[in-house]
Amino acid sequence: MRRVLGELASRYAQSMVARAASSAQLVDFERPAFHDRLQRAMANAGSRPVQVAYALISIITALLTAVGVTIALAVVQPILLPLVVVAFGPMWVVSRAVSRMAFTFELEETEADRRRNYLLWLLTDKVPAKEVRAYGLDEYFAREHRRLWSERIGRLRAVTARRMRVGSAGRALNGVLYGVIVGVLTWLLASGRTTVSDAAVARWRHPSARRALELGRRFLRAVVRVFALPERCDVVPR
Repeated sequence: MRRVLGELASRYAQSMVARAASSAQLVDFERPAFHDRLQRAMANAGSRPVQVAYALISIITALLTAVGVTIALAVVQPILLPLVVVAFGPMWVVSRAVSRMAFTFELEETEADRRRNYLLWLLTDKVPAKEVRAYGLDEYFAREHRRLWSERIGRLRAVTARRMRVGSAGRALNGVLYGVIVGVLTWLLASGRTTVSDAAVARWRHPSARRALELGRRFLRAVVRVFALPERCDVVPR
């Protein structure tokens, strides 16, 4: 089922890119901005639709399970329900921020990637081999190719460092919120407002509840990917 949906979504996306490219004017192919958008569209048309199809199925499955767990938690100990919802907030915010950083980096690197790939084609393809060697440009192109790679890796290291800082802050905040939940649960046990069995359910000790929590996490990650996707696919030329 997932494979079929993924193939259908991929066919639809690639058809849109092909239709948009075929309807573009000849002058558009002389514009770097057009090539940047077309390259991003071609890169996303193959894999992103399949990911969306898989994510939608995961959302449906995880949403049904999350609803059941939410109802059970509301019945067992309603006071913990808003705390659990708030505890997932940092993961959502951090996922959005990290996704935005990755998208911005790939967007800004489109032109440099196109230049680097073009230099690699000049160095490795049979068609330009004669001209490159006749004019002695092989060493120059090789140096430029290495320079573009070094610059990309340097920028990638900076982006990765920022993503690690944001992720660490999110995990730390998530740990604090989890500690608050454990503290509230301990207070409920000490005051006799709940039983040990109910507390065990509230802390997702049961295997089926742990699986439900994992499905809930997958649901949130899938939602992040789906909502981030339109920003990555705004590259089809009009």
